[in-house]
Amino acid sequence: MHIVPLSPDIDPTLAIREADIKRAFTAATLSAGRAYEQRGRVQELQISSGGAVIAALTQGTLPDPYVQNLRISRLPSGGVRIIGACSCPMRSQCKHVAAVAIAAQRRESMLVRSAPAPRRMLMSDAAEAPKALAKATLPAQIRDWLSGFDGEDDELTEEYPTSVRTRVYYVLGAEVLHATNGAVPRLLVDPMTVTLRKDGSAGSIRRYAPHQVQTPAKYLRPSDLVILSRLARRASGYLARADEDPVDTVRRILATGRARWGSAEGPAMTEGPERPGQITWIARPDASQQASLSVDEGLTAV
Repeated sequence: MHIVPLSPDIDPTLAIREADIKRAFTAATLSAGRAYEQRGRVQELQISSGGAVIAALTQGTLPDPYVQNLRISRLPSGGVRIIGACSCPMRSQCKHVAAVAIAAQRRESMLVRSAPAPRRMLMSDAAEAPKALAKATLPAQIRDWLSGFDGEDDELTEEYPTSVRTRVYYVLGAEVLHATNGAVPRLLVDPMTVTLRKDGSAGSIRRYAPHQVQTPAKYLRPSDLVILSRLARRASGYLARADEDPVDTVRRILATGRARWGSAEGPAMTEGPERPGQITWIARPDASQQASLSVDEGLTAV
């Protein structure tokens, strides 16, 4: 891994800790990111603004590497918040961003311990870094979305500024594909744009097409970028791809606090405890077998 430190004087209050990384990513994403970092896929790591801005390239499965841009900010309770955008289809908080955070944490710990005097980059390194970063760039829409959070009052977080009244609600439902007794319904996710009234109730409601995430609106939060990017890939016509981690996607939706059942004005949904279930087989009229999931009375398996 070729590391080009642009700012060796890291602000200790912005130094990334292992706990910060674990808080910023799911276990699956962190595991994949750690594997990428260990394989040396993180390239041209650049740390600037005392550790507040981190940029890098990460080699994925395609010939051209993906570009990452991370913003690091202090948390009132201690530690730091890590928010990152990536040029990969996931857009935000992906395994590439996790790999960069891990690489930066490793580098920063070395710099903080050694506390070297500031030094200039070698001319060869200075010339090489821009060439490497020129191989790929973040999509213009994502760069514009990030640039809107440069002010101190517009930090890239999950919190909404008081002036922003628009939200994306994730309406969940169940659809039975085959009218067969015991058939397991398919889970449906329908994003809706909701403008809240002053009392917090839903005002205007309209459907949000997941492909609109390509031009992110200001009311989207980092979690929305991940969720909507995954939903957009599933709805991309003949190029549609299955969700790589559907359980993680559902958990991310529930964690937003904006998941509703049936409609945007339906009951709020949260993740509950695990429930026992049992796979059973049901005979179809044509004598074939169909798998079914039996759950406790009053529950719906999807």
